[in-house]
Amino acid sequence: MSPTVVADLKPESYRSMFSQGLRFRQELDVPVDAGFLRLGVGDTFNSAIGTLELPLPIPPPKDDVLTPKGKVLPPVEPE
Repeated sequence: MSPTVVADLKPESYRSMFSQGLRFRQELDVPVDAGFLRLGVGDTFNSAIGTLELPLPIPPPKDDVLTPKGKVLPPVEPE
């Protein structure tokens, strides 16, 4: 999977990106027994690349403004 995010930012959004980061949401199907999630990012503008490996499970942040409030998904049953 290789989605592309195009960030056409207004000047005030561009400035805040450096202190608050650039956030976007993508849902992934991850196997129940997965031990880690490895993410790779490439910046096509300056050819910079980077990776990040996160141990699973990852709890959602307490101040996550992207998570709908009051909705809880049922637990996923292994196949």
